[in-house]
Amino acid sequence: MIGNDLSLLLVGRDTPRELRELVGLADRSGYDGLWLADERFFRDCWAGLTVAALSSSTLRLGVCVTDPYVRHPALTATAFATVDEVSEGRAVLGLGAGISGFAEMGISRNKPLTAIRETIELVRQLWSGDHIEYAGEIVQFHGGVINVPARADTPICIASNGTRIIQLAGEVADGLIVQALASTEMVRSVQDLLATGAARTQRDPSQLRLHARLDVALHSDPAIARQAVLPGVVRHLRTHYPLYSSPKLAGLTIPDSLDEAISQLAYTHDPDSLAAIAPLIPEHFIDRLAAAGTVDGVARQFGELLANGVAELIVMPVVSEGQQQRDLIQQIAQEVMPRAREYAHALAPQAA
Repeated sequence: MIGNDLSLLLVGRDTPRELRELVGLADRSGYDGLWLADERFFRDCWAGLTVAALSSSTLRLGVCVTDPYVRHPALTATAFATVDEVSEGRAVLGLGAGISGFAEMGISRNKPLTAIRETIELVRQLWSGDHIEYAGEIVQFHGGVINVPARADTPICIASNGTRIIQLAGEVADGLIVQALASTEMVRSVQDLLATGAARTQRDPSQLRLHARLDVALHSDPAIARQAVLPGVVRHLRTHYPLYSSPKLAGLTIPDSLDEAISQLAYTHDPDSLAAIAPLIPEHFIDRLAAAGTVDGVARQFGELLANGVAELIVMPVVSEGQQQRDLIQQIAQEVMPRAREYAHALAPQAA
């Protein structure tokens, strides 16, 4: 089945008024969903999702993504059920191992595979409405119940570029979110891992939704668009240092000079720190880890992803100098995505 969905990803930089306006813009422009990043230390994602839920009656709403460590999974289950109630059943839960804010808060990311598995188990049990006793290796919950109505069948997506956690998604999740899933090479690598995990629990991997989380820049001059996404590529590589699981999935090898520079970089959103390393990024990395170029070039890239099994494109618009975020949000939905869907249908027989 050809993928078809387009969603907007935002970090909590926008005021509530601005967020309401962006939600309305996404709704009018033809987006299917809105995801908010649980990125410390920006505006709170749960408050933002509540604003979004009250500002739209159609958009699917997700957190992209929260983790098992910063909040207890029972609090995540409660917060999420609240947003799902406000949105009248339009919410999707995204879970990952997390990274942002851990160093500042002195949090250790212990056994992420186990922590994510146990979080999903506990959250789903709590959504049943029963009093729960749960004694996991990482997650503990004793004789409690959440006092918010919840849908037991609420979809849960795992976000990861790591081999073992992608396989876990195949075992237990409803979908998988992969950051920088920009190439068919990475799609095929991920699909193989999902199938391996699904086989462990006798699941059909074709029923799992694959979500590509992409930085997207558009410009009539492709070089300008490609320059715009470079800091995001650097931050993505820093996220996966030192194992570089994501570039490996895309068939990339990190040059020694780039590895050395990334080893000295803290996890950051600071544009100057990221831009300082950007010149070390090999040109071909951009095509494998982002979407940047003309409208038609990005549409073709999107179309290949959709034709090859990506169910949803989750786009983070990246503006070039002189551009406005609102214009880029509209352009992706109204100019790029219709062409992408046409390309996907034309490519479908080849991809099958």
